[in-house]
Amino acid sequence: MTASKNTDFENTGAQRAEQILAFLDNAGNYLWGMKKTFEILAEKAFAKTMEETRGFYGKLSALDFIFGGMSATALFLSGMVFLSGIGVTAYQAVLWLRDGVWSQLPLLALFDYFFEGSALQAWLQKPESWYGLHEIVSWLLENVPLSLACVAAGGLAIFLVTSVMAMAGGFRYYQFKHPQKR
Repeated sequence: MTASKNTDFENTGAQRAEQILAFLDNAGNYLWGMKKTFEILAEKAFAKTMEETRGFYGKLSALDFIFGGMSATALFLSGMVFLSGIGVTAYQAVLWLRDGVWSQLPLLALFDYFFEGSALQAWLQKPESWYGLHEIVSWLLENVPLSLACVAAGGLAIFLVTSVMAMAGGFRYYQFKHPQKR
């Protein structure tokens, strides 16, 4: 009786293994079919996008290219500010690895560099009015890290410039697709 239970178990185990292999084979065929379908759709979408892009750029005016160039320059500069914040953090990390002490680089260091000898720096050192504003500005310049200020300002500028460029491009695309009848 035990021998028959073992053969039943073996038959059931062999049947299960065959079912699992059949399932895996079907799943593989399904995924391969999905991959081929995706490749075909992506190829068609890319071809249509390239066709639309060629038609779109052909209709742009010189003024569009001027403003596009200005926007690209603003995007590049924003990216440089963002990357400089990351660079300042990397520099601080290298100094920390070398010395074992984290070097503080507050926003005040950059402020002093750019506004040395100006009326603004004189007001910051010895205010004669606007005392509340002086306290706020002094606290921010002394406590906000330079790296955080660069990363935040650069990231915000990248977001804003990219958004404006996308909206302008979308608006011009809409204008070309739906010309006004005059």
